[in-house]
Amino acid sequence: MMYPEAIPFRTDRSFLRAESVPSSAHEAGQSVPVPFVIFTRPRSGSTLLVSLLAAHNRVRCFTEAFSSHRLGGNLWPANWTITRRDHEPALFLDALFSAPPASQLPPGTLPPLAVGFKAFNHQLPWAEFSRLAFSPEVRKIYLYRPNLIDRYLSSWIANTYNAWLIKDTSNITVPVNTTHMLWWMQSEAEVHKTFQAIQTVAATRPGGAEAWIQVGYEDLSADAALQAGGGGERSAGGDAGETGAMARIWAHLSLPPPRHQPPQPMKRAPHGGRGGAVDAPPPMTKQQRMRHTQTIQNYDEVRLALAPHPAFAAMLDQPL
Repeated sequence: MMYPEAIPFRTDRSFLRAESVPSSAHEAGQSVPVPFVIFTRPRSGSTLLVSLLAAHNRVRCFTEAFSSHRLGGNLWPANWTITRRDHEPALFLDALFSAPPASQLPPGTLPPLAVGFKAFNHQLPWAEFSRLAFSPEVRKIYLYRPNLIDRYLSSWIANTYNAWLIKDTSNITVPVNTTHMLWWMQSEAEVHKTFQAIQTVAATRPGGAEAWIQVGYEDLSADAALQAGGGGERSAGGDAGETGAMARIWAHLSLPPPRHQPPQPMKRAPHGGRGGAVDAPPPMTKQQRMRHTQTIQNYDEVRLALAPHPAFAAMLDQPL
């Protein structure tokens, strides 16, 4: 049986005192795109957000640029390997955030106005994490999923069935180990508190408050579903994503919304949850969207285990 991992954040806060290191890519007279980082935790909607950002023709958004086991595809900075990246992370970040030479762009392609990547906190060396977190030049998007029970179940399903992207999970039930679940939820709650503390410290520095934005999973998924379904408000020019979470993100990156409908998000399940052929792209739905009373095999045991922890108990669906 596989369970979601919990990797506690460093809690001594010593890295909060580190000064940000200005990027060499920001030398005077050099045109550079807006650098950004998506700080998040697994199963919080980051694949969806990356796909929505990458749909903008003036955005270059990498996935896990500091993943331990894979590179970033054909957009990876030239002449960089995982080994070199891990030995020279500061120089790698400079290369990642720099606008690519015109010779490397396909014909007719405009240079990016924003370049960034997503990162789980445990992937980054602490010096680079601090540099990114406290630099006013780097835009930070903190994407979080408030309901830790949903995250736990989604992680369990993804690990057990290797269902990381498109997967109908409506018929899956989860036997929850209540001891592990409670420990995991407590660990992840501490990570969230630490991100709040980082933003508080950053806000005391010039430009620090403006460099951060928080986006909730529910707001992002609702916004994506609205766009995928063709709903929502648009201007006379046809811009998409002008309301909700994505509107805040485009403004945070100093970008206009894309002037085309974004593609269907990469992480979705067939609407209605029963599999089978789908002729047209259905609206985006949550991978873990069944009620907890249906998904958790030992629901009553979980409810009793969470009862002494009101904040966690409030995340549990109640019987209808």
